[in-house]
Amino acid sequence: MDQSSKVAVLLRRVPTSTLMRIFTLVKEERYDVFDVSKGPWVLSHVCRDWRAILLSGSLWSGSSVDQTKRSFKLKDPLALLQTALSRLGPFHPLDFTFKTSHGYVDDSQKSIVDDLLLQVIQVSKQWRIATIELSSERMPTLFTVRNNTRNLKTLHLKCSDIHEFGTIDTFALAPNLSKVALQNFGHLKNRIELPYPRLVEFSDDREWGDESMTEYYVSLLRRSPKLERLLTNHQLLGPPGKSTFSKNKSSIITNVSVRDLHACDSALMRRISLPALESLTVNSRDVTLPDDILPSIRDMLVRSKCPLRTLSIFDSPGHSDLIRILESTPQLTELRLRFPSWSKKQDNTIKSLIGKARGILPQLQVLDINMYDWEFLGVGFAFVSTGLLDLVKARPRLRELNVQVLTQDVLTGLSQKDLSELRALKSQGRELSITTRGEYRKGEDDQRFTQTERLRVYV
Repeated sequence: MDQSSKVAVLLRRVPTSTLMRIFTLVKEERYDVFDVSKGPWVLSHVCRDWRAILLSGSLWSGSSVDQTKRSFKLKDPLALLQTALSRLGPFHPLDFTFKTSHGYVDDSQKSIVDDLLLQVIQVSKQWRIATIELSSERMPTLFTVRNNTRNLKTLHLKCSDIHEFGTIDTFALAPNLSKVALQNFGHLKNRIELPYPRLVEFSDDREWGDESMTEYYVSLLRRSPKLERLLTNHQLLGPPGKSTFSKNKSSIITNVSVRDLHACDSALMRRISLPALESLTVNSRDVTLPDDILPSIRDMLVRSKCPLRTLSIFDSPGHSDLIRILESTPQLTELRLRFPSWSKKQDNTIKSLIGKARGILPQLQVLDINMYDWEFLGVGFAFVSTGLLDLVKARPRLRELNVQVLTQDVLTGLSQKDLSELRALKSQGRELSITTRGEYRKGEDDQRFTQTERLRVYV
């Protein structure tokens, strides 16, 4: 008996229930429908017993239909998808990705994609987790699944271009839909109606808009009593760093369920009260935060009287309003700050923060400060001083301190003795890190740090 025959005999001795369990544990989250060399396709070629097990619909429940992959062009994609869906069966839930590109080589390819989309739409009753990327031209196709998505729980919808397609109300009555993520919706008039009373998570990555977008998010908060997480990147159109929202709109919307908010629109901050808020992230991605964002955040936090635990401000203006925010959040345990620019004023603000942190942030466990823009090299970092050591020593709860800045200069605010004490505390289990990034010459030896070409490690 040759080696392959011996292996086959051993495989046949494995109980069917055990094989089924193994296949379930090792299956990909999303197998490529068009790649027959992987996933359930290849397992079904091993032997007759395995092929019988692979007829179980649960092993075909996570699929990826991706026109942009090379495998799309190698086989008959429509036949493969039809086979995969037939093996799924009519009762198993479907978690899938359907992705198309914006352009097509020819009309025949466009027709194939239309046929593939139709196949997926025909099993919309089985959708459970749907990740769909379509062009604005194809978005209206989703209207055909209205009232036919009873098992849908999570929807990630992306537009592959930025053109207008209007309002999609297809999922407004989906009885189990609770998590929705919108990506690249672009045009201001592109909206989606949702089952707001059941919504738990919502995200939308659009960066710019007019007052109607702010009103859209305010309305979403008002209509979503179960919403726990809201992620937006929206700012009002206007001059960089300026908010154009009318301050006369004074009505405040209270949502008592939101615990996690990602937002950078000062107009939105002025309109909301979130008494349950525990985590706030302010991140403008590639644009400048409005000048009034920090005062708006402080007013929102004071109004909300919330138990904020985590605060992350990226691209922060970094002025004295930051201290005022922290004075209103005594329960804060994590503070993360990112600065795209640096100035003497910001340095003084952070130095003041380090000095006051022992008093205004008694629960602080994580402090992370990062300055990352090359254009502002040369400005000093006086806040990196003995004050950091004093803070760590005075606050045993402060388990993590991370400071990273861009500079060519040596940080002189910490003495060799200070650094030795910080390293000793690190050896005791505290997560402490003080580093600088730059372009350093070899041979610049200093006992205060270890160095590579682009990194100096002090602690």
